[in-house]
Amino acid sequence: MNRGAFTAVAGLLMACARNPTPGAVNPNDPRVAVPDASARVAADVSQDGWTATLRGQAVCLIRTGTAVGCREGEEPTPTCDPRSAAEVDTTLAELFQALPRITLASRFTAPDSIHAVLPNVLVTRAVDDARRETSCTDWQNGPPCVALRTAGVWAVLYRNEPAPGPVQHVEILLADPPCRGDIHP
Repeated sequence: MNRGAFTAVAGLLMACARNPTPGAVNPNDPRVAVPDASARVAADVSQDGWTATLRGQAVCLIRTGTAVGCREGEEPTPTCDPRSAAEVDTTLAELFQALPRITLASRFTAPDSIHAVLPNVLVTRAVDDARRETSCTDWQNGPPCVALRTAGVWAVLYRNEPAPGPVQHVEILLADPPCRGDIHP
């Protein structure tokens, strides 16, 4: 093979390595497995009072380690996180203030949109959600989905429609094993 052909082939291989398949996830991104309903709390942003309701449920989830008993009208299980509800709530303030300002426009711009309002969070599209017909990496054939990690939780953000726009559904799940008092945000 002559030098020019070798250079062309090497350049093509390097370009392919830098530009993964559209929709592919960076292999270094953490995978987020969405658990069953007993280990997550959720809200549609179209519901009145969704922020306060979901925030209260997230505090309960963090303090008890389970979503069982955290929903409206249920008796929460005993707490195992030594922090008070007010202390846990304070750690979630920045997340809940930012959620209405996040836009899921494209898989390429979503991390920048999130980092514009929450600069120190970890963002991934590597979300495993068995309820979805398409992967969260496939925004062309399915609605947008992305997860961000902050304050000891993953917030999984969804749109119900494939069109770009604000977050329409939020699910909160624990990022670490439940009730580890030695871990703080």
